[in-house]
Amino acid sequence: AAAFGPVVIPQTEFDDCFLRESARAVLKAVGHKIPICLMGGISSLSAMEGAMYEGFTMVQVIRSLIREPDFVNRITASLQLNQLVSDEIRKPINDIQSKCIRCNLCVIATVDPTAEFGCPFQRRDARARESNGQQKILSVQGMKDLLQGPGKIPMSTNLIPDVEDMFLSTKL
Repeated sequence: AAAFGPVVIPQTEFDDCFLRESARAVLKAVGHKIPICLMGGISSLSAMEGAMYEGFTMVQVIRSLIREPDFVNRITASLQLNQLVSDEIRKPINDIQSKCIRCNLCVIATVDPTAEFGCPFQRRDARARESNGQQKILSVQGMKDLLQGPGKIPMSTNLIPDVEDMFLSTKL
């Protein structure tokens, strides 16, 4: 698959929101008469918020979800948990990035019939979670329950800006 990929999938430099300029032209041409979706390299909370701020009705997030099926849940849990902390100690949520490294192995899997579909890194993480007795894909409530259960970070005294950082700093 590795030798097959470069022939079928061209090597290109990845830019976040790489279709934004073209999408802006469409948005300008139609105004707000019809919903317009921004797609192409949406891999962070800031990219999603920026698209909404610019007037896009929605965003398409594909590779980030292939790599990290609970990516949106991680964003949601981070935002919800941030609201539980008092204003005096609340830290701003830094940009929440997908773990996708843009290796194109998920794309290769769609054109190579011998390749396993999906992201090999996601499968590795899912196996690690499962071997630790965790769910392979975490729901928003599952993330919050893990973080707020006995022996976890007390939300009233400490907030790490991204729920994934909280997982890495606690013993599960």
